[in-house]
Amino acid sequence: MRRIVVGDDGAGQGSVLSDENVEPLTLALLPGAQLHRMWEVDELPTLPVDRMPADVDTSYFPGPGGVRFGFISVPPGLSYEPPAELSERKWRRWRPRRSRSSRA
Repeated sequence: MRRIVVGDDGAGQGSVLSDENVEPLTLALLPGAQLHRMWEVDELPTLPVDRMPADVDTSYFPGPGGVRFGFISVPPGLSYEPPAELSERKWRRWRPRRSRSSRA
């Protein structure tokens, strides 16, 4: 997948900061699927954007003010079977739940 990042030099002139192919990551639980991690920052950029952000921690979830953006490509006909050790009872205990205050 191709990623093109355009910035601003502060005088209103646009410039291409990056034009590159992003190599996909494969997903062990979904053979054949691919994850393209397109944009990852640990804090919001300030304007003007005149350079690419520095490499960030590779954690999947960002901290406060951070952003992760990507695409997951799933081929047609792909089926998913959860690991046998993940029974429905364990899944119900594990899955994230909304707090009562967020349900309102």
